[in-house]
Amino acid sequence: MGIEIATSEDIAEMKEIMLGLSSQVQSLTQTVEGLRQEQMPEWFTVKEAAEYLRVKPDTIRRKVRAGHFDTRREGKNILISRECIVDQSNR
Repeated sequence: MGIEIATSEDIAEMKEIMLGLSSQVQSLTQTVEGLRQEQMPEWFTVKEAAEYLRVKPDTIRRKVRAGHFDTRREGKNILISRECIVDQSNR
């Protein structure tokens, strides 16, 4: 069994393939993120936001008081916009 040595042309071809794959992965990631956001509700309750972000509801309430989220009230419930939740999940 012999050892094969890659030529500079082979390496250039591999780089091209890797760049193409990277571009495809990035495109697919953006598509999946768009679909995921479409399936999310427009507004989250404190409990839903906490579950989605994997934090305690008190953490969400503290961030609401600090003005970190775009919120609205519906009766006694505090609702937090989807954009704020997605933004926090990307941090």
